[in-house]
Amino acid sequence: MSVTANISDVPLAAAGLTVTTLRRSGSTWVDIQGEADIATFHQLRAGLATANVDGARLVHLHLFQLRFADLASVRELGAFTDELQLTGHRVVVCGASRVVVHVACFLDFDPALWRY
Repeated sequence: MSVTANISDVPLAAAGLTVTTLRRSGSTWVDIQGEADIATFHQLRAGLATANVDGARLVHLHLFQLRFADLASVRELGAFTDELQLTGHRVVVCGASRVVVHVACFLDFDPALWRY
């Protein structure tokens, strides 16, 4: 017995990515959910670029629901944290997988930020 599936049978939202920003008492949470790869890279970049962190002393990059991130996506996340630090924000990366942490450190991003 063989099973075949047409690519059109697979919902595109299943491999989607969402970037949500939430502000709470002087802190901003940037929550990333889904899969960050070549198909969603522009979504990731746009979501990070529009994250409203103005006035936040502390920015949490919340990665608990990030199921997958390719090299370019980890590089984009690292550049985002670097830019936040350069503009005076305190940054906390939380919920990153071991693989994402290892890749971020390999790319020479601040290992003190990247913890699982």
